[in-house]
Amino acid sequence: MPEHLPPEMLDRGEFLKFGAAAGLGLAALSMAQPAVQPQRVARTPMPLAPAPLHGVLDLYINEGYLKMVDDTLVYHRGFGSRPTDIDDPSPSLTLDPAVITVAGDVVSSRSYPLGAPLPPRGTPTPVGPDPVNPGQYFIRRNYWASYFPPRTVIAESGSTVRLRVQNWLGKPHVLTVFGAGPDGGDLTSGSIAPDSVALLEFDCPPPGTYIFADATNAPVERVLGLFGVPVVIDPDHRWEIAEGRASFERQWVWICHAVEPRWASMEASGQTVDPVQTRAVPRYVTLNGRSGFEFLGITFDDELNLASEEETLISGYPRQLDVRQFGEGWRSGPSAEASSSGSSIQESCSIRCTSTGTTSGPSARTTSTGRGVRAS
Repeated sequence: MPEHLPPEMLDRGEFLKFGAAAGLGLAALSMAQPAVQPQRVARTPMPLAPAPLHGVLDLYINEGYLKMVDDTLVYHRGFGSRPTDIDDPSPSLTLDPAVITVAGDVVSSRSYPLGAPLPPRGTPTPVGPDPVNPGQYFIRRNYWASYFPPRTVIAESGSTVRLRVQNWLGKPHVLTVFGAGPDGGDLTSGSIAPDSVALLEFDCPPPGTYIFADATNAPVERVLGLFGVPVVIDPDHRWEIAEGRASFERQWVWICHAVEPRWASMEASGQTVDPVQTRAVPRYVTLNGRSGFEFLGITFDDELNLASEEETLISGYPRQLDVRQFGEGWRSGPSAEASSSGSSIQESCSIRCTSTGTTSGPSARTTSTGRGVRAS
């Protein structure tokens, strides 16, 4: 049940910069500001964040402005890891990656399995060269950790997921986890009033990739940024999609998102977007929160480049390939003996691709291959 918190500190700002860019933000258009600056009014103090609870992951429904690839500021909302106001120069609008363990702990970590070695710059290094196939290598099986981008929540099978959602905005919001119910249905926090908090608790669903989002006025709130990606992994089969399914050397999560500045401008000014009357025309497309040259890791920011290489860019070493084994796990028989000795390879990587575009229904799809990559 939602719990009432004290009122907020300052009135929600009406400040907005307008701008757009074509394609992936490579051609910038002009920017403008309102002719009359909005008047600021004082308000009572913001609510204090509730004390942390063991085994509970806190999410804060925040708002703020994010700089796009062409330096345009666009209004966003999001589930953040800390409470921030609209005027914060670095608003928390994406959840820091975390792991919910079967033991009931919530561990802040951008890699999994916990404690597994981190691949250098995201690239798993091989055991050594393949003497039978010059220029190719043997992989390290069940060894490397995988990096995960912001907005990702790793949950181990058998765990209990506890999400405490705090609404710091001026109108009600909802958190819905799509397809995570015991019958494959949706789970919801119910309506969370302004300055209130709700706890959503449920048993971890089967291994796979899911989406949680604010389903209010779909898909508007999701397009504004109110979404996240839970990934469920069996702790006894940490290098497999699920028991008996495809195995991998490491995996990547790709979160694709379309940004619609017109919708953002309307919502920031207090309007409610009708997605039927105002059709979506996205101006930016992001992959794991980055757009254009940023997700390619070719900026002047070394820290951003490294994060892109670790979280997004698929990499590895050449290895022997048999297309007949795409999507298969390790099998019994002679091939299993050969694989355990390192003389053949039957796994490579997995991509979990989720889309949060401007259509009304979210999609989360896990696509894997045994010894290669195929994304959809």
